[in-house]
Amino acid sequence: MRLRNTIFVILVCTTNLFAEQKAIVTVPSPALLKEPKYNFDGSNIVTQMYRCDTVEILEQTKEKDKVCGKEDYWYKVKDKSGKEGWLYGGFLEIIQPNGSSNSSFTNIIRLTDGKNDKGYIAPTFSNDGENIVFASSRSKTYHIWIMDKNGGNLREISKLSWDMEPIWSPDNKYIVFASYGPNRNKGVFNIWTIGVDGTKLSQLTFDEDYNDDNQYPKWSPDGRSIVWSHAKQVWIMDRDGLNKKLLTSQPAKAYERPICWSSDSKFILYSGADTSYGRNPYKPFIIQRDGKNQRRILENIPSDEYMPPVNVIKYSKDGKFLYLHKEKSILKMDFNEQKVVKEILLPVDEVISIDISPDEKCAVFDDSGCEVAGNIYKYNFK
Repeated sequence: MRLRNTIFVILVCTTNLFAEQKAIVTVPSPALLKEPKYNFDGSNIVTQMYRCDTVEILEQTKEKDKVCGKEDYWYKVKDKSGKEGWLYGGFLEIIQPNGSSNSSFTNIIRLTDGKNDKGYIAPTFSNDGENIVFASSRSKTYHIWIMDKNGGNLREISKLSWDMEPIWSPDNKYIVFASYGPNRNKGVFNIWTIGVDGTKLSQLTFDEDYNDDNQYPKWSPDGRSIVWSHAKQVWIMDRDGLNKKLLTSQPAKAYERPICWSSDSKFILYSGADTSYGRNPYKPFIIQRDGKNQRRILENIPSDEYMPPVNVIKYSKDGKFLYLHKEKSILKMDFNEQKVVKEILLPVDEVISIDISPDEKCAVFDDSGCEVAGNIYKYNFK
């Protein structure tokens, strides 16, 4: 009788250990499982979970398990719909009863509900910080969408085919983007603009040869010009598509892609690659809008560790600093001194495209990749 009472007390203590304790899912799309183990036929799956989902912890396994190179417990949890199942602890951030956690993951908010093949990519803040434009495959093919800064009021504004890489005009009235066009245009991207209400669609380039592909458009802050990558080199044109001309007089051998304009619209920052091979073949350059003073920058950062991809680097509003994305960090660099003055650690390492808000208090990014459709998140800086 005494033994039974002792066992009863232990069980009650174990249950109370997780009373009202919650956790946040930290990886893109883990499965909620019937049993704390993986199999490969899908029979153990209860439902699919997504990064930033909050769950209630019910219990944990007695022993740790090793999954994806991590060693942790399995936790039985309940999602917001009431479904129960097991999640691996390496995929969770435990929230203490007082609301605290051991990382900055609680500062991330998922803005979209991408599931299965519905992807959300390339988010960019409007210049007043009130809206976010992005590309999404919610409509089977990628179109351009806009949402409020907190993820509400989603509206589709383009309906061509493979509409990608959207960027705001300085007055927030238009979006410039790359697209295959209404008939997929033989798989060749061209540059288009459209009003934020979905009207006034205009085609700016008209190429049909794959070698003349047009991508990565960037609108100048003064609103007068658009730079883009045409036939693998940086070109510039008027906002209405007139006066197209090659910008880089000493082009890279393999590929060039515009990254951003300087805040005063005098310079364009772009990346160039002399080879398509290697871990990170791209190197950052700067050039005046008239094509003069073309030169390499950020040479103190080794090229094998740094690649400036599209929508990842941005000038501060005052033009004195550059924001760089490197691995799991956002770096704020004094442009003149080429010195990092601030490092902001990101809680995730699958960031693909990232943008900084105009007030420089938060960032939006997507985690799309080869294995997941991807969602868009907002990360509030501490």
